Amino acid sequence: MGFDLEEFHYKVFKNTLWNIFGKIWYFCVMLFVPFYLLSKIGPNDYGIYIVIKVVVDYMNLLDLGVSTSFVRYLSRFYSLNDKAKFNSYIFTCMIFYSVILLISMLILLLIRGKIAVFLDISNNDFSQFISLSVFYCFVSGFLRIFGVVNSIFSSIQRMDYSNKIAFFVSIAEVSGMVFFIESGFGLKGLILNTLLAGVINFAVNFYFSYKHVPIFSVRHFKFDMDILKNAVSYGGKLNVTLISSLIASHFEKIILTKFLSLNYVTFYHIASSLAINVRNIIVVFSSALMPGFSELESIGLLENLKRLYLKATKYMIIISGFIFGYLFVFSEDIVSLWLGKNFLEISYILKIIIIGYFINTFLGSVSSLVGQSIDRTDIQMKGAILNGILNMSLSYFFIIKFGFKGVAYGTSISLIVAAVYYVFAINKVIKVSNSDFWNGFLSVFYGIFFSLFSIYILKLSLVKHFSLQILYLIVTLFAFIIVYVGFMRLFKGIDNYDKQKFEILFRRFIGL
Repeated sequence: MGFDLEEFHYKVFKNTLWNIFGKIWYFCVMLFVPFYLLSKIGPNDYGIYIVIKVVVDYMNLLDLGVSTSFVRYLSRFYSLNDKAKFNSYIFTCMIFYSVILLISMLILLLIRGKIAVFLDISNNDFSQFISLSVFYCFVSGFLRIFGVVNSIFSSIQRMDYSNKIAFFVSIAEVSGMVFFIESGFGLKGLILNTLLAGVINFAVNFYFSYKHVPIFSVRHFKFDMDILKNAVSYGGKLNVTLISSLIASHFEKIILTKFLSLNYVTFYHIASSLAINVRNIIVVFSSALMPGFSELESIGLLENLKRLYLKATKYMIIISGFIFGYLFVFSEDIVSLWLGKNFLEISYILKIIIIGYFINTFLGSVSSLVGQSIDRTDIQMKGAILNGILNMSLSYFFIIKFGFKGVAYGTSISLIVAAVYYVFAINKVIKVSNSDFWNGFLSVFYGIFFSLFSIYILKLSLVKHFSLQILYLIVTLFAFIIVYVGFMRLFKGIDNYDKQKFEILFRRFIGL
């Protein structure tokens, strides 16, 4: 049976739309949570909760990168219809994470006091940190035991199921959060709610997997040491990547806790979370390509892989330029409407890190998927190490020199440098000329530049004519859409082939 390129395009397109729905919904949830928690528990307690999560995230690195192998091995055993290995892999990972939970709890019990002292956590917050960090470590580790089951649908490219389940669970989680906070449980209630939502997530995933995935069977659960060795071997290099990524994403919160205060941890977390969640929405446009890149590479269609790589990168520049561009120009207005004028300091941090996330997103998202699909995870590992080292050193240096904004400078610079390294390395491996790579996207960059310049001029002329801020943002958003599409068509960033291809795929998706 030959390779059906049209069917492949449709499968990628359909999964991408389901992923977009899931990420946009999660983004909406993310907008509500900081708004609600800031008003109910305040920035200081919110900061304690963030620091506890950071510490426990570092403890989760003990998994040796096994979680990064979920998609690879579940999708492989499913495509081979290997019932024994599919279920053995699931059970083996669950046993492995049970052991990791015990080790994590033991280590944290021994060092939690030293961590609190190192971070200079005040006496008023010390006891909360000591007790709740252990509780959260247990909850996080316990839920990770079920992570492999929760990954089944995304691994077999059933994004419709995975996103519908995530939608349902998120409603339950947000409802639970409001209930526990309003009932006076405080931070303990937040963690308990995480546990309950995680158990619901597992139960729903288990039920629908058992019902709709024919090869999923508890009766075939069996521990397999060889499977564990393979998972650890595959995840080893990616675990270095994960460690570096966690350092890069959490180190700022550590030094903000130590050198400034928990309030600043909260402000930075909200700004970075907004940027990261926007990035996640954008990256979802390329996430469904991972199985496709692997499929193209495995059947020897390397030229098709290159063309898909360049096309996908162009689309990522267009999408990220629009979303990050609008967020950059209107960051003060968005934060003021979202959280109030008392938190405008968040918008200044947001502007700085948006630049780094914009460049990192369009350079790193597609190229990283190519690297994983051709088994060059070593490149991603080196890029992540570079990002981690730069972020630690620059953030430490800049916070001393510039204060709160210095952390954002360090983050943004390290994201850019790491992404540039990564895309150059991937281009070398798959034999794509760097000059051709950049020249192919010049028209898109011209379109982005002139669009942002035009909307900024429009912003200056319109801001005085709107008393209602939300109406002002809606009007400028629609204006930006028109301006952006117009300049992209003018500079041929979007050509007729792109337009026709999208129309065909969309009509097929909605059944026309």
